[in-house]
Amino acid sequence: MLKKFRRSSRIKPQPQQDNTGHVLTTDAQSTPRTGFFSLPAELRNDIYELAARETDLCLLEHRKGLVGNKKPSSSSLSIPGLLLSSRQVRTEYLPILIRGAKINVKVLDFDFSQLLRAIKGLENAAREAIQSNKNLTITLRMKKCGANVASGLRAWCVGCNPSARIPWDYQLDKSNMEDIREGQAGAVKWYVVRASVLFEQERDNDVRRELTKILEALHLALEEEMSIGPRSDSVLMTSSWRPGMYL
Repeated sequence: MLKKFRRSSRIKPQPQQDNTGHVLTTDAQSTPRTGFFSLPAELRNDIYELAARETDLCLLEHRKGLVGNKKPSSSSLSIPGLLLSSRQVRTEYLPILIRGAKINVKVLDFDFSQLLRAIKGLENAAREAIQSNKNLTITLRMKKCGANVASGLRAWCVGCNPSARIPWDYQLDKSNMEDIREGQAGAVKWYVVRASVLFEQERDNDVRRELTKILEALHLALEEEMSIGPRSDSVLMTSSWRPGMYL
């Protein structure tokens, strides 16, 4: 009887079921589950790179002031979904995203302090990634004629070169372009004059090199909008400018 009891007390394995309640076959039970991380690392990187090329990142954009009274689009401020999927994806994808995405940084009144702090806080992998990105743009917005403009601009030119070696391009904000087109370029002219004076006084070649890029962008914007908008005294100062004069 004891032998019979031992025999009946053995637990029989229960068939496994899927989410719908269907019993899985032996082959289905033995097949290992596959997912994104079962792909080779090279293939995952290809997927990351495709996603990065289709991503536009807009950084340091404020809800008021920098873009007027209009709220920025949710797409420009939202965190890319891949970064939120898992810790491993974030670790793998973030350097590729920083290297391959189109990154635009909004800067108001030559105040680069937030951007300088962000660059300083980058980890080594992220810093190396952004240094190889060829799609980095700083959009300059001129609004208030403040007393610390020259010092803020010089602090940026000193802080971003040559140690950072990040290849920034510069462009003028659309609202300032519209002002120039309507013959109201006073704020832009004021900033150009301050940057030009700083360039003439500066002796550090790295600072002058970055100032050159900024001044070239501002002058080109003034010339372009002058050609299609009403000409006014506020933009006559560009008549003495020629491409390459700061080089």
